[in-house]
Amino acid sequence: MFHGLTPKNVRRLAYEYEMADKNELQMPEKWNETQHAGENWLNGYLKRHPNLSIRSPEATSLARASAFNVYNISAYFDILEPLIKKLNAGGRVIYNLYESGCTTVQRVPRVISKKGMKQVGQITSRERGELVTLCGIISATVVALPPVFIFPRKNYRDVFLNGSPQGSLGLVNESGWMTGSNFVKVLEHVANFTGSSSDNQIIVTMDNHESHISYESLLFAKNHGINIVTLPPHTSNKTQPLDLSVFGPLKTCFNSTANAWMLSHPGKTITIYQMAQLMGRAWLKAATPENILSGFRQARIWPLDRNVFK
Repeated sequence: MFHGLTPKNVRRLAYEYEMADKNELQMPEKWNETQHAGENWLNGYLKRHPNLSIRSPEATSLARASAFNVYNISAYFDILEPLIKKLNAGGRVIYNLYESGCTTVQRVPRVISKKGMKQVGQITSRERGELVTLCGIISATVVALPPVFIFPRKNYRDVFLNGSPQGSLGLVNESGWMTGSNFVKVLEHVANFTGSSSDNQIIVTMDNHESHISYESLLFAKNHGINIVTLPPHTSNKTQPLDLSVFGPLKTCFNSTANAWMLSHPGKTITIYQMAQLMGRAWLKAATPENILSGFRQARIWPLDRNVFK
């Protein structure tokens, strides 16, 4: 698991097996010179085993690879399952919250060009971009709350939210990332749109970033009927609905929308003043009922199934 063999490793392994084979099978002389099987052998091996292919793996940290285990997942469901049964209100009280950032420099798409050209360019805003964070909140009943934007500035201005979805919340922080004081405002945003209270409690699943579990945030959540359930660390690729089915399409839609904006505004650059509009359009396209439902189903938060992960 997470220790795949490269094509060269496989070729070397094939040579070692041939050398260790008691039948003393004949092999090309070049195998002895290079001490690994040839590329033709590997191509033939892959043809004989069509269930195998050469893939580009996703870099996976040791922490992520080891954190997704029976103990951590069981401990997580041991908290979530009784809470859902206690509230006994179905998926309408279950929410998921997560953050993701986009920069003012979009990822350029593939374009058509002449064959033989050594260099093909596509215009972007600048060399390095500024990060704007979007905090998304979705419900198991396929409702998406207006997003929260965090801009990399010291002072907030209303113009930052021009063109954003109705009801969006704008916050600022010099780094563009979430902070404990800003997260309290996010929880206020959640309480306003869900009507949560001690008599109308909800569940919000999220990662355990330090800004999410500050004293002020937990105190506000407790006083407003928000039950925070933190996901096991380094398991968002399995347990986070937004990460599973919404933020991937969000990034794709944003890059496409930003590239279209650049083409329709020649000579201009994307700044943080256009980000709420561009990211907002991408959010509306990505946070669809189908994607939201798929995320909760894959994470098995709703319908609840603690035994989904083998």
